[in-house]
Amino acid sequence: MNVDTASEILTQHHKLNQWSQRIPFDVGGEVIDLSLYCVDNPPQPPNIKGSTTSLPNNTTFLFDDSKYKGEDSRKVLMNDLKSACVGCSLQWRKSHVADNQTGYVLRCDHYRVPDARWGAVFEGKNFSKSGSTVELNKQRGSSSAFKRMPDYKLRNKSLLELSPKVTVNEKNRATRRTSGSAAVSQETRCKMCIRLTRYHTSGCWYLATGSNVDHKFHLPIRPEVTKLSECNLNNEEVDLMKLLYNNGVGVASMGKIMTSLSKKRNVKGLFLTQTVRNMTARLQSTMNHVSGIDPKWTVAQKTIHSMNE
Repeated sequence: MNVDTASEILTQHHKLNQWSQRIPFDVGGEVIDLSLYCVDNPPQPPNIKGSTTSLPNNTTFLFDDSKYKGEDSRKVLMNDLKSACVGCSLQWRKSHVADNQTGYVLRCDHYRVPDARWGAVFEGKNFSKSGSTVELNKQRGSSSAFKRMPDYKLRNKSLLELSPKVTVNEKNRATRRTSGSAAVSQETRCKMCIRLTRYHTSGCWYLATGSNVDHKFHLPIRPEVTKLSECNLNNEEVDLMKLLYNNGVGVASMGKIMTSLSKKRNVKGLFLTQTVRNMTARLQSTMNHVSGIDPKWTVAQKTIHSMNE
């Protein structure tokens, strides 16, 4: 490969890692692009329900107060904005709290920088975690630990010794296979963010100034692998999930079923096993609360309580 070809590849790579986020947002039957209002000089607010030209200072857009009003509607608004931002994953936090308003910010996942301690989770050329206690296999009588292995390849010590050795580069973290999303350093942070303001007196939600829709230093996430959550399910799918859970269907199978049903509604993405596990855990907690079961009870106490009902 010559220098010109390598330079062209790097140029294309940098272009792909810089892209602008579109935010198609439903405002009562009409879809507008909220990214147009995340600039210094936004256009005139659209003529839609709840819209007004008299906005408070440092705000650019008023969300529909019939749907988003007060702190109780925060979760709904956050989920709607996350669903509208296709290609990235957002995390929210409070930015400031004043006497008459509270500020929130939704940031791209690639803004956070991993803790320096994360690099020392695994030991040099091993897959075991640092600080873990090594327990030796104990021999029972004349039967060795290898003879009790369920797999015949593990029972045969000679085959185990002939297996290929897998090593990990202890110095270069980039060679490790990871599933997380974060910035490599402080200099490569993605500054994309959506700033919101909620006024305490009126309870109205506004899009605040200082928002940024330009991503840097990472590629967009393909819609097919976007993580779906409980907010992406309709009422029928929630009832089906409860039915599957009550009949003992595993969380992995439930995730595949929910993903296939979402695809039929043209909702791209997938339900991770851990997401479904968290959803079913909240469902079980609600069921226990309705049944009067204390979460601190033992299994025997819960069984006796169920038998007495």
